[in-house]
Amino acid sequence: MKAQSTSLILFCCGLVMGALIERQVPVRIKPVVPEKTLMKKTAGARKAAGAEDLVRSEPKLTIDNFAAALDSALREPSPARRRELLFRIGQATALEDLPRALALLARRREPEAASLGDDLLGRWAEVDPPTAMAYVQDLAGSAKREQSLRVVLAEWAAQDAAAAMGWVTRLPTGPEKRRAWDTVFDTLAAQAPDQALTLLASLGTTADKNRLRARVLARWAEGDPAAAASAAAKMKGLPSSVYADLAFQWASSDPRAALAWARGLPSAQARNRSLERVVEAWASVDVQAAAAFARSQPPGQAQSAMLERVAKQWASADPSAALKWASALPTGPIRTGVLAA
Repeated sequence: MKAQSTSLILFCCGLVMGALIERQVPVRIKPVVPEKTLMKKTAGARKAAGAEDLVRSEPKLTIDNFAAALDSALREPSPARRRELLFRIGQATALEDLPRALALLARRREPEAASLGDDLLGRWAEVDPPTAMAYVQDLAGSAKREQSLRVVLAEWAAQDAAAAMGWVTRLPTGPEKRRAWDTVFDTLAAQAPDQALTLLASLGTTADKNRLRARVLARWAEGDPAAAASAAAKMKGLPSSVYADLAFQWASSDPRAALAWARGLPSAQARNRSLERVVEAWASVDVQAAAAFARSQPPGQAQSAMLERVAKQWASADPSAALKWASALPTGPIRTGVLAA
């Protein structure tokens, strides 16, 4: 009897507890979302999408999505990832949207935005350089205009050197024209330096001609100093400093070949200056050999200049050894000059 009473009490307690739980934890039924509301939410999610989603979703990124994609990319914490996203944005931007995209980028202060602007401008110049240049000329005079001009002109020169040179020729004389010539011939020198020199010769006599020839030869010498030096030796009217600079560049990698070339130069001034620079570059790779060559030269101003260049190179690497060497030179003006160097 007692057991039955206990079972009845427990059964009643269970009913009461179940009722309490149902009241405090009601069943939640997910409401049905109307189709219009769902479409609005989807559109909102698209606006908040990252740069990668926006680029992936559009074969060509529209100008309406450009700003959102740019903001998202610039917020990316990883520099490598940020560069990748910005590159993809640049490639996905439609050509017809480039002017508006460039205008948006011009208002940004981030360095990455400026780099993206250069990339877009380069794409434009690749397709239509005259129109891209017209856009640049409408920019207010500033460092940005100067950089933009270089970007367009380099692309133009790479595609159609004659047209690019024609455009520069029409510029008024001044710093902008000088920088424009530098950009054109830097581009040509990187592609085909011998052809760049031929085109430069076609300009006739200009104030910048020797300066530009020196510029092309210097860039040529970075990759092939022997060829650049050979071309220079056939030219007339180059300043002796151009030969000397070529000799230094060549001697940094092959001092004995540069030495033989410098000795064969017809102009005494160009020859002496070039030999000085050969010895200077030589001393940076083999100071003992450079010093021995300088000591073997006939006494005079040329030898003194060579010895002083050796002393400076040696002193920068081993001051005590350089002093000991200079002190052992014969007493006289040369030794005095070398010690003073």
